[in-house]
Amino acid sequence: MKYKWRFGHSALSALTAILIFMNIAWSSTAHADTAWDFAGMYGYYSGGAYNNPATGSTSCPKGYTAYLVYGTPNVDWSMYFCGRPHVADQNSLYDFGGMFGLAGSTAYYAVPWKGYFYYVNPFTHTDTCPPGYTQTRVLGTPNVDNNLFYCWRAHSSDITTASMYFGGMTGDGATPYINPATQTALTCPSGYTAYPALGTPNVDYRFFYCGIPQNVATVAAGAGSLGIGEPIIEDAGSAGWAVSDQVNALNNNGINARVVRLWTLANDLLTSSTQINATEMPIAQATVQQLQSSGVTVLGVDGEYPTWMTGGTIWNEIPCRSTTPGSAYENFISNFKQSWNTMSAALPSILMWEPANETNGLLVPDLTDAGMCPAGHASTFTEQEAAAITMDMMYAAHAAIHANIPNATVFMPPPSPNPTGTYLDPTFAPIVSFITQIYSDIALGNWPSTNPRDYFDGGSWHPYIATDATASTWVEPNNKVYAVFQSNNDTNIPFLFSETGFEVCQTCTVTSYSTAASWMADEITLSQQNFPWLTYLIYFRAFEDGFGGAGANQYFGIMSSPTSLPGNTWFTTATSNSATSPPSGFCYFTGCNYPSPKP
Repeated sequence: MKYKWRFGHSALSALTAILIFMNIAWSSTAHADTAWDFAGMYGYYSGGAYNNPATGSTSCPKGYTAYLVYGTPNVDWSMYFCGRPHVADQNSLYDFGGMFGLAGSTAYYAVPWKGYFYYVNPFTHTDTCPPGYTQTRVLGTPNVDNNLFYCWRAHSSDITTASMYFGGMTGDGATPYINPATQTALTCPSGYTAYPALGTPNVDYRFFYCGIPQNVATVAAGAGSLGIGEPIIEDAGSAGWAVSDQVNALNNNGINARVVRLWTLANDLLTSSTQINATEMPIAQATVQQLQSSGVTVLGVDGEYPTWMTGGTIWNEIPCRSTTPGSAYENFISNFKQSWNTMSAALPSILMWEPANETNGLLVPDLTDAGMCPAGHASTFTEQEAAAITMDMMYAAHAAIHANIPNATVFMPPPSPNPTGTYLDPTFAPIVSFITQIYSDIALGNWPSTNPRDYFDGGSWHPYIATDATASTWVEPNNKVYAVFQSNNDTNIPFLFSETGFEVCQTCTVTSYSTAASWMADEITLSQQNFPWLTYLIYFRAFEDGFGGAGANQYFGIMSSPTSLPGNTWFTTATSNSATSPPSGFCYFTGCNYPSPKP
């Protein structure tokens, strides 16, 4: 029988632990191949063993050596990996795809996840493996060792998919275990990152694996991931913030957002429906490349209608719906479709799109220009008019984007609970009603298709609330929205909360960043625990300044300006509350680079 007698851990102090983290070698050296080959793992639990799938037993395949990297008598069960130094032109038996392990707290960069804590996989950022990989348990005994999984696949010659250069493993214990790739304990080869996979104080000794992730941009953030929205391209011009500084503030050097909802506005990036803006589009392309190469999943969004698109003279006002050939409206929809063809062709690596935004309230009829709307038309569209226009826009954008990016996911334009701009309906009735109208229109047969997948590939809405998230204020209204999809037998699609958040200012409903951080945490926690169907929750937004130029602040930002390390530009909504308060804020859920360096 094993006994948990810690915290003893050879009594490594917190300072020593941080020094070990900081001394793990880093390098910008390009690695042409993996340092070591990988052939599975095996470990033990109370009463049995987790076999290596390569042999079906507690052994290694021929040519590979078993290395003990974890296990302390009377504390942790033993665990081995099968490896060998890589030899050029000899393939590894398995490709290694990272690991993930259960934790009991946020110690050593575990993150809260659906009521638990996890050391997440670096590709998916969740407790899952990259696509094409199998997850296999190698450790886990109730009340003794936390569950630990590794990700593997038979070696593939496809160099375009996710894989990880493997640099061995090393575990802490009564005597720390040597990493055979370095011949020393608690170190990685030069250029490799040490990823923690176990380390709950008083439960598990720490354990690390060493790797260099490849093709991280090909792996979408795992379901349930937390993201943030930001007009990075506009910020670069209006606030003068370098794209690289903004990206570093958002990726794993900063707040560690898993998803970024990037404003890809036709008004900025195109000069006509067929022409890109030769100055701004390269900035957008660089932004997307930098985000994706750092492992961030990008969601592109637009919700603006320049005059070259509408045919009018007033920006963001559109013609009233008319299906008469040659009408101003038909020309607008044609330009809208062509614009999305041009946009998606210029940004083909973005695989998720919202081609319009809050169309249940932000579509404005052009009552000034002749021929745009009938005389006497109201200054706003009715819900039925807005839904019909949204149908046309969805059908057009979906076809245009898929023509260039066949595997793209095009989301329904997200409706708002505040379509009139005057009342934030806490029941989300406007969202429910609008999505119900969309499905009703699809079923009517008055549009080119009665198949929802010809209009959108995923559902999306903006669940803004003006109070703390509870079962009644958050879970219930969002479930009402989801019920519309259920009633239309359309639940096997991804779902986004693509905007939510709390404005903080002295005249706002929320006057304290601490309050906003706590309410944010409640939204995220309740979502993880109650919405298994939710793909991403995206907070609005990262930076408080920069939108619309000087003096046009929006107070949703969790930072005042982009910096990659916490400081006076990071608000409580980013860094979390004090130790005397319940943990909250963005960093608590993503494992930000705070308060000490990552390993």
